[in-house]
Amino acid sequence: YAIDHFGKIFIEIGRENLSVPTKREYFKNTLSTTSRMLDHSVQYPWIIPIYFHFRNSKSIVGERIRHIVDMYMNAHAAEISKHYKLSKAQARTAAEAFTGMRMGLAYSYLVNQMDKKVDKRLLMIWIQSVLRIPKLPR
Repeated sequence: YAIDHFGKIFIEIGRENLSVPTKREYFKNTLSTTSRMLDHSVQYPWIIPIYFHFRNSKSIVGERIRHIVDMYMNAHAAEISKHYKLSKAQARTAAEAFTGMRMGLAYSYLVNQMDKKVDKRLLMIWIQSVLRIPKLPR
């Protein structure tokens, strides 16, 4: 139950990016939701470690985490495909890569207590640079 509840908090954060009309809105919302995700990693410090511990386990918790992540990935891949003009497969790969970076950042933010050491705006600048890549290298 707790996994579903807090997993859905993270999905709700990401849901703001869904069906936005422009790439600019998607970009702006992604920055905002990443910032909130970092805040939630500190507010609920057990979520990120549980995610990393169970995400590949065959337990019920692992299954629920994978289900939540799959819903999230499908939704974001559709938006990435639309706004960045990528195939479904390319968009899914981009969604997985970007989510991996965000989860890694959230983990580091929590474990290294970056909220106490780093101005979060610097991290948002880094995220901006990732999102502004105009097209994929061939």
